[in-house]
Amino acid sequence: MLRYTVPDFGVDVTVPVDDTFKSNLNLTNSAPVYFGFTGANGGYVQEKAVAFVDVEGLVELDMRTGVFEKDPVKLLLDTGTTLAQPATVDNSKTITYATYLSYKSTSDLADLELGILLSSLFPEGLSLVPEAVYFGKASEIMVNGMPEGGTALPFAIENGQLVVTLPDMVKGNEYIVHFSVNYTEAPLDQNLDVAIPVQTVFNGNAFVSSMTSGDPETHYYQMTGSFPPTLSTGSASLAEAKADLQIVRQKRNSYIPITIDDQNSTQAKIYVTDFFTEDKTITETDFSEAALVERGTLSEPLSDTLALDTSDLEPGTTYYLASYVIDTEGNRSETRYYGIDFRGIVVFERAPASITAAVTLNELARSIRDDSFAYLTISFDQEALLSVSNTSEGTWQLSGQMTDFMQNQQQLAEEIQLVLYDPVTNQLVASVTSEEQVIFQQQPTGATDLTLDLQEYDCYFRFVPKLDLIEPGTYSGTVNWQLESTIVDK
Repeated sequence: MLRYTVPDFGVDVTVPVDDTFKSNLNLTNSAPVYFGFTGANGGYVQEKAVAFVDVEGLVELDMRTGVFEKDPVKLLLDTGTTLAQPATVDNSKTITYATYLSYKSTSDLADLELGILLSSLFPEGLSLVPEAVYFGKASEIMVNGMPEGGTALPFAIENGQLVVTLPDMVKGNEYIVHFSVNYTEAPLDQNLDVAIPVQTVFNGNAFVSSMTSGDPETHYYQMTGSFPPTLSTGSASLAEAKADLQIVRQKRNSYIPITIDDQNSTQAKIYVTDFFTEDKTITETDFSEAALVERGTLSEPLSDTLALDTSDLEPGTTYYLASYVIDTEGNRSETRYYGIDFRGIVVFERAPASITAAVTLNELARSIRDDSFAYLTISFDQEALLSVSNTSEGTWQLSGQMTDFMQNQQQLAEEIQLVLYDPVTNQLVASVTSEEQVIFQQQPTGATDLTLDLQEYDCYFRFVPKLDLIEPGTYSGTVNWQLESTIVDK
């Protein structure tokens, strides 16, 4: 109904607009409706026309929005009803919004031109997947209870709203506007638990009223999710770890790199077992906290290197280590395994720090033998062991080189040798000269270690003396020992 009044003149007129405009006029979308009237005061007359731009009620339209979870299809929310308990959905799921528009055949307006805006709440954290909004007749795009495909519509996301520009619509049809979203944000150091409100607004025009479907207070679904850490180092199983062993030598720490991928945590605790062999079954009680890793921002790496003692391990054995991490929120990673090929080493255990000999001219003269060399007996005041140990898979050789034997910066001789003789057979066992040479080496079979007590041998300084140049006294020097092995770490 249209009512107009002119208070000063007692004019109060009601016009049945619905009957007049709907029944008698063949309106199109853009045609204005004119109502003419004449005003007169007895001496002056003026005729005018009034254009009614907004004539709502010519279109009958129903609207509601459904929110669905895919795979399998599950209705989470319908703005046409109110659920007693809001649905909960995991953030790993893809969610589809489908707005149903029913343009009733009883409408007086045959069609609506393009340009009407349809807006949906689009909270921060939602992302379109794919980045498109589709439109189509329900009869054409509904497949197994879900909309698929259609015509892509222009849209914009601004101020928490997804705004779509609708195309032409013809009465007597049912249409669907649909799009899909994922929730892509993760709260810092927290698991996800956030309400996602749903509301759709149809922004009407001169011929159709605006309408709203859904109330954020009552129409929402709960988005939940956790962001467990993952270990990007290590292997998923013992079998995989066995194929990727780290070589670690005896008397050295094992260094295990730990790299953690976590979307939203600033710290994580690392739990590890002791080293174990393949035949041992690991239980939860075997794990203990090894380190706390922290970072200031999420852009920084979350990593550490564990330095683990190997003193109780047996060379020639494959060992394993299991590890997992727990982040700030209490989420736990999968267990990862690390393997080490624990091998032995070759060690030059000991040798006399220095060697001394007391020289007197009489003793020197008596020590000269038929070969014109003097053989000065060496005595040891303390332990004189020459020792090499080998627990590795390789072999070794020990080289030696004499240094100058001096007293008050005076040499005993230009060339001096250290010789060892078997006291029983008087056979030469070893000779160390000023030229570096191999003195002892591991044989292909037999003992892998060397333990030589020099006091059990006849040890001499052998040299050609120049009696007129030698000053009596105590001369001392050292042997430069060089240990080499065939160990190769691949």
